[in-house]
Order: sequence, then structure tokens, then C-alpha cells
Amino acid sequence: MILPTPDVAAASVFYGSVLGWTLRPVEDPPGGHLLAELTEVGELDDGGSPAAAAGLGPLPPDRGSSAWVMSFATGDIDATAADVTRLGGALLLPPSDAGTLGRLAVAADPTGAVFGLWQAGTHTGVQVVNEPGAFSWDDLRSTDPGVARAFYRDLFGFVFTEIAPDLDYTIYGTAEGEPPLGGIGGMFDAPGPSQWLVCFGVDDADEAAGATTVGGGTVRVQPHDTPYGRIAELADPFGAAFNVITVDAATMPDRSD
Repeated sequence: MILPTPDVAAASVFYGSVLGWTLRPVEDPPGGHLLAELTEVGELDDGGSPAAAAGLGPLPPDRGSSAWVMSFATGDIDATAADVTRLGGALLLPPSDAGTLGRLAVAADPTGAVFGLWQAGTHTGVQVVNEPGAFSWDDLRSTDPGVARAFYRDLFGFVFTEIAPDLDYTIYGTAEGEPPLGGIGGMFDAPGPSQWLVCFGVDDADEAAGATTVGGGTVRVQPHDTPYGRIAELADPFGAAFNVITVDAATMPDRSD
């Protein structure tokens, strides 16, 4: 999970304030990328050692806007990239080396939602979940969720479970009975285009919303209670959208594997 941003230094200050991240430079490959880490988390990181939460990098000149890129792991990125185009998606960045860390690609599904592919080298990706400051949930808001579900089913083998018969929204996972990985649904009256939205855990969604405003970001939807926790929809100073949820690790699905 990485954020291409027009000002890496300013973004690091913003997310450090809102999510409590410590940012350190990535030396291989060079190019101004930062690794966001959490150092005071629970049992998932073996006792308080730095755990990777996300990455920040420079926004490419040919990319118009900053947005979080939700990435999926693959054991063979070249084969998965070929499947993307075979299944009707598009490759925006073909598979390429990221130094010793691994290999990456950026793609779009048939409804236009951008996502990443990652084949691990020395860096496996996110190392902590369901903790304050860590990844907690992801949602695909799609202009055609049926087409999107068929694409991701065929690409990754995802299985889908409806949560309400009258709601075009499903959770997805790698197998029946496994912890859910996220959700796929319609736009819910939001303007297009299709997009993946990431959600980070926080101790207090109201405090995170306040820190967002102080840091120059925007509160798109004020903190509100849901059956899953108190949620706020935010955007950083450069327009990249993200959500936060007040987390209780005891009630969240364990996706640490």
C-alpha cells in the first residue's frame, strides 16, 4: 500500500500527526520513497519493534492526482499482470523492480479502479493490521460492482459474501470461512470514478478528524457511529482520500497472515 504524493516531506508530517507514523527513507531503490512504520503496537509485531504500515513516494509527473494505491500480493507478478489484461483490465505500470524490496506493477480493473500488484523480495508489505495507525479495511467503490467482482474473482480467486439482500455490497476473502479482506460495492451516491478506499485504525476518530483539519487536510464526512465502529472520511492536504475507524483489535478480523 503506497501513496504517490506531490510533496513527500509534507505528507510525512501530515500522516505522522494524524496516524502516528514514523517515516524513514528507503535506500534501495533510491528516489525519495519513505517507509511508514509504527513502533508502539500490539502483539502482531513481536513486541514493539518497528512494523511497516505503508509507503510514501513521489507522484509521477504524468499522473494527475494523488491517491492511495491498494496493493495485492502475488507470487508471480508477470503472470498476474498478463491475467489483468486478459480479463479486461489495463496495465498502467508494467512489472518493474523496486531494488531488492520486490517487484511492483500498477493496474486498473475494467471499471477503472486503480490497484497495485506486489511480488515480495526483502519487503513483504504491510506488517501490522487492526492497530491504531495501521491498515484496517478496504472498500472498492465501483460504478459496476458486478463486473468488478467477476474480475477480482478470476484474477485472485476471491470469494464473496453478501451482508444484506437489498444492498449491493459484498465482503471478499480468499476462501469460505477465512477472515474478510475488505468489501466491494457500488458508489453509494458518491461521484465517480471507481476507486479503492483504504481505512486506517485510530484510537479516536474524532481526534484524527481534528488533526486532519489542523494539518491542512479535509474532513469529507464527519465522524459517525456505525455497526463496525466510529468512522470518519478524510483527505490529506493533496486530496488523497482515506478513512479512519476507531479500532478494537478484539473485534476486528485477524488478517495478520
